[in-house]
Amino acid sequence: MVARRRNLRLGENERRGVHLVFSKLPGGAMNAIMNLLTQLAAVFTISKWTWWSRAIRKPAHRGRVGPAIKPWAIVLHTTDMLPGTFDAIVKSWTTTAGVGQCANFLIGRIPEQGVVQFISIDRNSNHAGGPTHGWFVVDGKKVHPNSVSVSIEIHNAGQLRLVDGEWRSWDYQHKQPQGDPFDPADVEVDQHRPTRGWHRLTQYQHDTLTALLADLEAVLAPMPANVTIESNGPQTNQWAKVASCRIVGHVTLDPARKTDPGPEVMREFAR
Repeated sequence: MVARRRNLRLGENERRGVHLVFSKLPGGAMNAIMNLLTQLAAVFTISKWTWWSRAIRKPAHRGRVGPAIKPWAIVLHTTDMLPGTFDAIVKSWTTTAGVGQCANFLIGRIPEQGVVQFISIDRNSNHAGGPTHGWFVVDGKKVHPNSVSVSIEIHNAGQLRLVDGEWRSWDYQHKQPQGDPFDPADVEVDQHRPTRGWHRLTQYQHDTLTALLADLEAVLAPMPANVTIESNGPQTNQWAKVASCRIVGHVTLDPARKTDPGPEVMREFAR
């Protein structure tokens, strides 16, 4: 059951009355009452949620939903798929089991697509596994990332290539470009490889991710004191490294196979 936020508000006349009463109390009594009111305010204004109020709720196929967890970290992903595939992703994740992978959230590129939540944040969304994967390490003990983290997918084409003067998504299976060319304004050029680039977030995605991360911070469990990351290979991208383990990228855990969510997301949101 999702707790709902309750607000206690006083009108101007009520606030003046409270101030008048408090002004006549001894200092110690007034401080005690103020402390009590502060604690009561916290009870009424802080709510633990598992389904985000700003998201469109579309439960995932049960074959994609894992067991209960108590998350203290966030893993950021990009879909690395063409812009027109958003509806197909939603349909697949809600109607088929696939191989079990999913995400708690999927942020569309435009307000009309919105942000979809498939799985409550207290359930494993099977987002960072595979035959090889990285680990969180807590006090020397390996912890599977899926068992302690909320996953956020951002709908984005990911890494792009400059082909015949146009930025294109790359089909790695058939080794050829796919889809329509991208507007150069929507591409962040790789500083070290000018023929490679990254699909930029939209303003809607930036704003939505900012809001979602802020709300998650209020409800996640505290991060353990001694946490490190054991990735599955050398981390060659400096932008993929993080100072702590609260918000990481898929590439942070799995540099041998993944590059998502790319430098823009890591630079602005990971920590």
